[in-house]
Amino acid sequence: MAFTKSLAKFSRKLAPIATVRTAHGPLKIRCSTTKIVGLTRTFYASEPDTLAWIDQIPRGDRLWDIGANIGMISLYAAKAGLSVTAFEPGSDNYAALNENLWLNGLGGQVDALCVALSDVSAIGALNMGDRRAGGAHHAFGVTQTVKGEFTPQFSQAVLGLTADDAIERFGLPAPQHIKLDVDSIEDRILAGAARTLRGVQSLLIEVESVRTPAWREGVRARLGAAGLKPVDETAHNVCFIRAA
Repeated sequence: MAFTKSLAKFSRKLAPIATVRTAHGPLKIRCSTTKIVGLTRTFYASEPDTLAWIDQIPRGDRLWDIGANIGMISLYAAKAGLSVTAFEPGSDNYAALNENLWLNGLGGQVDALCVALSDVSAIGALNMGDRRAGGAHHAFGVTQTVKGEFTPQFSQAVLGLTADDAIERFGLPAPQHIKLDVDSIEDRILAGAARTLRGVQSLLIEVESVRTPAWREGVRARLGAAGLKPVDETAHNVCFIRAA
C-alpha cells in the first residue's frame, strides 16, 4: 500500500501544474502530456481572435464551447464571468478538462459533457488522430478532418446528439454564444442546430484556410438563414452576429 501511494505521488509530480496568466486571473493547467505543455505556451498566440471575442460577451451569458479539448477556452470564459457548457467527446481530453476545472474551482460554472454534437442523435465512433490529452483533429462518424483523410489511432464509442435534441429532449440550457472548433464536422453540427441557432447572438467558427470555398459558403448560408451575419473574418475564424 505504501509503495502504491508513493508511486501515485511520483506520477503526479511528473505532471506539473502550469499557470497561464490572463486578464481575468490565472489559469492552472495540469501538464500531463507534451501536447498540453505546448498549449499553455502558445495560448495567447494561437487564440487571439477567440479571446478578443469572449472579452466582448456580456457577463452572465451562456457560451457553448463545442470542441473544448482540455478546457482552456472554457476556463478563460468562466474567468471572464460567462456560464459555459463544454462539449468534449475525447476521453483523454475530457479527463484533462475536468481535472483543470477542479484545479481552478470552476466545476460549478462550467458544465462539461463527454458528448459529440452532430446532425443526428446516435451512438457513433469518434475517430481520433491523436488520442493524447491535448491532441486534436478527431472526427465523429467520419475519417476526414480539415487536413484530409486519415487513419485513426483509435476509435472511441461516443454518444452523439444534435444541439436541438440536447436542449429540447434533455433540458440543456440554450446558448447565447457558440464557439465551434472541431476540425472536421462543423457543418453537420450546424445542421443539427437549426432551432438552437435562432436564439444565438454570436458565433465564432474556425474555418481555416484549407476549407473549400463551397464549404465556407454552405456555412454562411446556414447561419444566414438563422439570422446571423459575418462581421469579422481572419484566416482561421469567422465571427457571426445576429443581424439587426
